[in-house]
Amino acid sequence: MNEVPKKYFVTKGVGESDTSQLNAFDRALMNAGIAQCNLVSVSSILPKKAKRTSFQEVKPGAITFVVLSKAIGQSGEKISAGIGIAKTRKGSHNMIVETEGRGTADQIRERLRSSLLEMADARGMKIEETSFEISTLDIRRRHGAALSAVVLLPK
Repeated sequence: MNEVPKKYFVTKGVGESDTSQLNAFDRALMNAGIAQCNLVSVSSILPKKAKRTSFQEVKPGAITFVVLSKAIGQSGEKISAGIGIAKTRKGSHNMIVETEGRGTADQIRERLRSSLLEMADARGMKIEETSFEISTLDIRRRHGAALSAVVLLPK
């Protein structure tokens, strides 16, 4: 498989469960609209020519490439999962970063921004534009999950 994604969309979701972390994560996937996919986690390179599109249904069972940020927690915790996308002025590609943990959307956004800046600097690239997608959850049930994802599409 040497396909280069032509399009991508960004999604996020949260879920809670009294049964297990897995069930909370499954509910977050359902909330994000990607629970029916076979997700394959990939690293953080976004092709220059890939165009952002609105949410698209993916066929059930489809092998689906994602950059995924997932936070899992317990009752009483505040968790956040985020992704950051940097469009660069020059260079062969754009970049995606992901992070997760305890805390607020603002704290996650700052970690994402710092990561993008360091990645660009290490590559001698200049960032032209950034965007962020952050999912936050105050967990009330026994288990909780928050996720943010970039779903890469071949067509």
